[in-house]
Amino acid sequence: MKKKIIILLVLIGILVALLFVASKIYHFLLSFQGPDHFESIRFKLRELPSKDLINKADNIFYEIFSLQSSLALDVLVERKEREAIPLFLKLLRSRNNEKRKIAFWALASINDPTTVASLMEIVQKGEDHQDYIDALITLSQMRYEGALPYVIKLAEKFDADVNGSIGMIKDIGNPELIPVLKDIKARINPRDTFAKLSNSLIDEAIAYLESIQKQQEEQIFQELPPA
Repeated sequence: MKKKIIILLVLIGILVALLFVASKIYHFLLSFQGPDHFESIRFKLRELPSKDLINKADNIFYEIFSLQSSLALDVLVERKEREAIPLFLKLLRSRNNEKRKIAFWALASINDPTTVASLMEIVQKGEDHQDYIDALITLSQMRYEGALPYVIKLAEKFDADVNGSIGMIKDIGNPELIPVLKDIKARINPRDTFAKLSNSLIDEAIAYLESIQKQQEEQIFQELPPA
């Protein structure tokens, strides 16, 4: 009896493996049809309610054997679907790097304060964590100022243009950070390979923050009572 069960389990395993390989070959062949084919699938998925999309995106069968899982995620991101937040938070723990990237992108777009704790949990694990930068970028795009100490620490490194911290400061949008940017610019070695790029990024960020500062000053002036 045990022998029959083992044989049955082996056969089921072989069948699943064959289905998996067949699906990958099928999807590979579909890729030659170009982006229009995938867009037609997205078009059909856009007609579905978000609940159905979440089920497809979080279904192991669709994930392994179908393209609909990742395409359903794309549509949920397009909708900035708050109902899908638990799914996106779950994907932050996925082994699939692409799905984690989608989750960060989605959370930044939805910009729900309830997700901050989960993102900060990643940040607090330190720079060695594989998603440290992505979590910081997401928090910056959400304009969460609690991430500022980590962002400034990154910005003060020599590879500020590479790790995107200048862009993070710009995204947070706090004019009080203008002196920080100017200080970083003053310490850049003009002979450094990325000096020109770094200066350009910093100048762009300063100009953006100065525009916000000007808007804030104008708003304060407008709110002053008449003399």
